[in-house]
Parts: sequence; C-alpha cells; structure tokens
Amino acid sequence: NKKGGECMKVSEFQYTNPHLTEMVFMENPNFVMNKEKIEITENILSNIKKIEGNHAVISVSLVLGDLDDFENDQPFALKCTVEAEFEWSEKIQNDGKIDILLEKNAQALLIGYLRPIVANITNVSKFPAYNLPFINLNE
Repeated sequence: NKKGGECMKVSEFQYTNPHLTEMVFMENPNFVMNKEKIEITENILSNIKKIEGNHAVISVSLVLGDLDDFENDQPFALKCTVEAEFEWSEKIQNDGKIDILLEKNAQALLIGYLRPIVANITNVSKFPAYNLPFINLNE
C-alpha cells in the first residue's frame, strides 16, 4: 500500500460471465431519412430469476423501435439481451439489501454491457451509431 492509499475491498455482490443471449436488427424499408438526428422509441426490460441460496440469473433487454410494426417513422428495430449470473454473501442476504442490488445495480451493470454492442451493431448499419444514454433506474 502507498502511504495514505486505501486497499480495495472486493464487493460481497459479484457476477460472472455477462454474455449476449439475443440480437435482432431489422432496417425499416419504409423509413425516409429527412433529418440529422434519429428519434426512436426505447424500452428496457429486465428479468430476475432467483436461484436457490444466494444466486440469481438476470437478463436485461434493450428494445429500440417496434419489431412488429414497420408502418412507423423509425429507421430500424433492434432487440439486444445480455445476461449474467449474480451471487452474494450471507451478510447481504440478511440485511435486506439484495432486492435493491438485483433490481438497480445489476441492471445498471448489464446496461453497461449492452451499450457497446448496440453502438457497434448500429454503426455497421446505414444509420448513425446509436449511443444508449445513461439511464436513471430510480424513476
């Protein structure tokens, strides 16, 4: 340790192997580009599956546009899902904070994995790269 420095303490809330489980991208054949900035509807869906003991599998999906309706003014439709397994200590389990960690922290972490995937996929389309903004999960 450097003088005055602090030793990093590993969190009692951990995750393993975030990975892509679904990726769909479809260009809207009816879309006409008539302005610089693309406007598109954005939805984030999450699924928490608690497993016995101190484990859960969480998936987060970003849906841009409407995969079922191309009679709209959106350039494309996209659905991207990432998933990871989370585990935590007995201490966290017993102090009642696990639901907040699973609903907020885990979701925010997985959105961080979605961001570059979505930017890369949209960047190789004929549309500008879509950079998912930071999202307030408390609303």
